[in-house]
Amino acid sequence: MFTTSAIVMLWILATVHISMALRRLITAFILDPADAIPYLSDIQQPINRVKDIFYITTIVISDSVVAWRCIMVWKKNIYIVILSISSVISTAICGYGAIAQYFKTHPSLEVAVRWGSGLFLSSMLTIVILTCLTAFRIWWLSRSVGKGFSGVRYTFIVLVVLESGLFMAAAKITEYVLFTLTPDDGNGAHGLNSLYIIYECMPQISGIVPTTIIAIVNANMTKVSETRVPVVFGTGGSTTIAFAARSNNYTETTRSTSHEMQPYSAKEDV
Repeated sequence: MFTTSAIVMLWILATVHISMALRRLITAFILDPADAIPYLSDIQQPINRVKDIFYITTIVISDSVVAWRCIMVWKKNIYIVILSISSVISTAICGYGAIAQYFKTHPSLEVAVRWGSGLFLSSMLTIVILTCLTAFRIWWLSRSVGKGFSGVRYTFIVLVVLESGLFMAAAKITEYVLFTLTPDDGNGAHGLNSLYIIYECMPQISGIVPTTIIAIVNANMTKVSETRVPVVFGTGGSTTIAFAARSNNYTETTRSTSHEMQPYSAKEDV
């Protein structure tokens, strides 16, 4: 239920966010091109306030999905729970701390930049660390299962988890690097402003990646042959991960091995 609600909310927020971003561009470059730079540089514009609030909320929810996945894989280990929750909270504090500057009569750009740096770093580290922990846990579990099932490999599912997280991490690293290169005087008339390309796309990335992770797990999209290992994902019922056989003869051998070892059950909250 949590994942479904989170994904729906992510897509709604991402859609509204990109709509507002497009509206700002239309206003700046079509309706009033003479004042485009001052308009886009004004962080206190009502539409900009709402847009960035949606941005922060999207990032927090997306990081929460990654944290939830890691917690479930580690069977709610207390240390993992504390690490995951504290990471998401730190991201939320930094994000909304930066947005708070938008509502002040005389906002401090220096303070907003500090909060923004904290937001990008915190969210990036959350994705990298929790994704690596999730991938390591799955790999560790695969060792014991792999010993009992000849030829069974968890490589594909580990790559799914690892690559999806790294995709978000790469986007966040790029975002942070470009953030450090943007003009720090509040005037976008000069300097590198490439940040806003990926900045405005981040809510969509943050919605697509968790959706892909959950869709792959729930739809059993890793099934590519008759070689199966039962595994429990999240808090729901068990599902099946399947892996490709090397050849027809190898498939028959694997089926036989799987049948003979049927009493063995490799179930984990992953």
